[in-house]
Amino acid sequence: QAEAEYRAIAVAQDELDKVQWIYEPDDLDPDASSYVYANYPKEETHNYGDNDQYSSTFIINASSELIDDSGSMKRYQVAVSVLNQNVTPEVFITLEYVKSYTY
Repeated sequence: QAEAEYRAIAVAQDELDKVQWIYEPDDLDPDASSYVYANYPKEETHNYGDNDQYSSTFIINASSELIDDSGSMKRYQVAVSVLNQNVTPEVFITLEYVKSYTY
């Protein structure tokens, strides 16, 4: 169970790490055509172990919302949730991150 939780956290952290490379605020705006989370939830399968003999499938959901727009700064709160149904009980985690843009 602990290993499944660790893997779910690692998958969520990988998604949040991508946010650091989003340079356009519109990409985090749910109303913009370039919204990066428009096609979520998504499913990923990760293989591991010697010769990839094990695998886990994760359902990843992500969203962002504008939490501050002062005119000179925009701040978005990004939430990433990961579900692993390959174990009993299921593992579900959520990580959050705040991305700021200044003008």
